[in-house]
Amino acid sequence: MAQAPPRRFYLLTSPRTASNLVIRILNLPNQPSLLQDTKYEYFFGPVLGWKFQHHTIGKHVDELSEEEKNELKHSYQVCFDALSIQVDTAAPQRKNMFVKEHVGWLTDPVAETKFVFGEHSTCEQPWTIQTSYASTHTALNETILPDEYLKTWLPTFLIRHPALTFPSIYRTTIDNEGQQAARDDPAHVLEMTMHWSRTLYDWYIQQEYLSQFNAENGAHWPVVLDADDVILNPQVMIRYSKVIDLDSSLLNFAWEAASSEELEQISKIERRMRSTISASTGILKEKASAGLSIGTEMSKWETEFGKEEAEKLASWVRLDYTDKAPDLHKPDSTTPNAASILGLPTELIHIIVDHLHPVDRVCLALTCKSLASAVLSAPRLCPTTWSRFNDQRYSWLLPESYSLILRLAHGWIPKDKLRYCWKCHKILPRKAEYFRKRLVYKKNPKWDAKLQIPKSTWEHMSKRDRYKHLIEMWCGSPLEDSSSVYCDFCREKNPAAPLIYPVVCPVCMEQELTFLWKIPRKPWFRKMLGKIFVFILKTIGVVIGLVIGVLVWIIRTVFTQGRKGWKAICS
Repeated sequence: MAQAPPRRFYLLTSPRTASNLVIRILNLPNQPSLLQDTKYEYFFGPVLGWKFQHHTIGKHVDELSEEEKNELKHSYQVCFDALSIQVDTAAPQRKNMFVKEHVGWLTDPVAETKFVFGEHSTCEQPWTIQTSYASTHTALNETILPDEYLKTWLPTFLIRHPALTFPSIYRTTIDNEGQQAARDDPAHVLEMTMHWSRTLYDWYIQQEYLSQFNAENGAHWPVVLDADDVILNPQVMIRYSKVIDLDSSLLNFAWEAASSEELEQISKIERRMRSTISASTGILKEKASAGLSIGTEMSKWETEFGKEEAEKLASWVRLDYTDKAPDLHKPDSTTPNAASILGLPTELIHIIVDHLHPVDRVCLALTCKSLASAVLSAPRLCPTTWSRFNDQRYSWLLPESYSLILRLAHGWIPKDKLRYCWKCHKILPRKAEYFRKRLVYKKNPKWDAKLQIPKSTWEHMSKRDRYKHLIEMWCGSPLEDSSSVYCDFCREKNPAAPLIYPVVCPVCMEQELTFLWKIPRKPWFRKMLGKIFVFILKTIGVVIGLVIGVLVWIIRTVFTQGRKGWKAICS
């Protein structure tokens, strides 16, 4: 039997995701299947060093000078060449490659600029380093590596709860650079996110070449490792070691703490980044996120970093938590999760999508990026296929744009927290504080039947109580909002349901109940009205003059002809 060709395994991580623990457990230097006495991580670390040295982190790519661009591209190329030399050395010896790299260090500066400043903030083309492969750069590949080169690796993504990762990044920044530098660090907007891992993961799941490796060792590529599983379940790493062709008997789950002599041999920054693993003698179970509460963690952050910085961390965590890579293909999964649609094959999701209303397709795609990818890859709708979703009496109508908000409000949002406003077509929170800041409070709202309160009661209420009632109607009402009006299922289920007034938010209700049209007190508007009035008067004057002139001409003509005829008769 022919020997299997050597493999390349890429461990793609983010800072502070327990990647050092994974490397320590795998015991790479003593694994016979790997090339020995070589580097296993951070080949692109010098690029980050160059960015710090030249203060280009977070800087718009168009603001870089040509010299800086060339030096940065050269730095990327040098790092890649060093990786290529090691790969070329391993191939003739039939040795596998295992490399750990932070995805953010592989990110294209153009993609960083678009992430920070907006998608259309630059016209610069994506950067791609020179390799022996083609230089294709498709969507979702936001690295400086071409598609063809990425396809030569089998990827593993390491993830960790952002409520543990982001504060740890901030803490190490303070220790390495100081409190004030941490507050102003431009790298945080690029580091306090899992966008780069998430996007590259989405790119890999679309690559067909990975399917040929899925049957080997029960793996499903790309593999996702959760730091919690690494910490709490040793079987995860045992199984993962088999997936990447390592000897599981050589794994380390206990070790000696680093000596002072060993710590002195590494730099200050590296010593701080490895402080936890260096001081430990085994896996620290308390580093897992089990039972973690963001509210409790935020209180700790306020004590440690101050209220302002704690709020920044909380906003990053909440914004990014939905971008945590899904637990679809973790090595410890022995049976699929039957309760999750994410565990279904793409073909089955396509069948489900085929039965969804066009707008519901969009709503399903909005739930997470994995489903968005599945929905976008489903067969597209055309007028002949979406007509079955419409009322046959109105089959000539295409799905309307605002119906997306309607269906999203009716079936896809928690009604105890959000409600749909019929007038402004917005989904707004059920929070009194939100509307107290947005109401005008200058006029006294008049009574209307929509208030669902007797007119006599309303007239005896003060202006403050009237506004309070408007807010309570929205925030405290147990009634459904008006987004159910166009729901076919709800209408068929309860056709005799009485019609109620459309549910309107307090801001729109205030505008409606205090509306009184007056000529705007603006000089330009009055001047314009004066000009229009003068023009109308002149026009009327001209018309009247023409009418009088015509009448005078007719009278004179009749008189002249009559006079001539009279003279003719008399003569």
